[in-house]
Amino acid sequence: PLQVVNLDGLVNNPAYMATARGELGNYIVDAGIDAFQMRPSFLQDYFMGPGWRERFVDCAGIWVPIRDPFSQDIVLASHRTDETTASQVFRYGWSGPGYSHGIWNDGTTASLNLAVAPGSEGPSDAPESPVQLGLYGTSWPFTGLPNQTVRITADGREIARDVELPSILRAVRVDLPEGVLHPDGSPTEFVLHFSHAERLKDFEPTSQDLRRISYNIRDVVLVRKAADHRQKSTEPPPD
Repeated sequence: PLQVVNLDGLVNNPAYMATARGELGNYIVDAGIDAFQMRPSFLQDYFMGPGWRERFVDCAGIWVPIRDPFSQDIVLASHRTDETTASQVFRYGWSGPGYSHGIWNDGTTASLNLAVAPGSEGPSDAPESPVQLGLYGTSWPFTGLPNQTVRITADGREIARDVELPSILRAVRVDLPEGVLHPDGSPTEFVLHFSHAERLKDFEPTSQDLRRISYNIRDVVLVRKAADHRQKSTEPPPD
């Protein structure tokens, strides 16, 4: 389970000293803190450091550092929502693309067109390591509604159901069955079927947002888990 660190009221510790130096943002990242809470008066450049809002995401009062959750994987394809080619990937059902802070879906279904170049599906000696669809984002925590889940189809074929989408910035991975990706490099259409999509205006009185949102996505990838095969050999070392 995710541990949320409360950074309020800390005295005579590294976090406090970093706050005094205006480097609290660096401390949070370097210390490997996955999520934290702090009184709003400390959430400013003077304490956190310049540009800290580009490095952290507010998930309903819990702040999360933006990281690369796929840095240890073999990345076969990677797409961000602010790329100039994003419109070729984020097809229908998205309220964008073009935003560095991610894009929301608008409605109960949204599609992604993903492909890998022919012959680039990762190491052929690792059949136990399937290609995965990776999503990096966060769902909106609508009060009184169940947790957001998603059913995923690929070219009309169901590949996953009841996948929970956390209401905090996290990576979600789905193993892809054989045959989902096309060997000729043509794109596969992945459709996300959200369990519910709601108008923020109906839950936040001050909001004027009429979109029916479920999930904010920042990155979508196709990856294969990296593995060290050198430890699997049972052959004795050469003389």
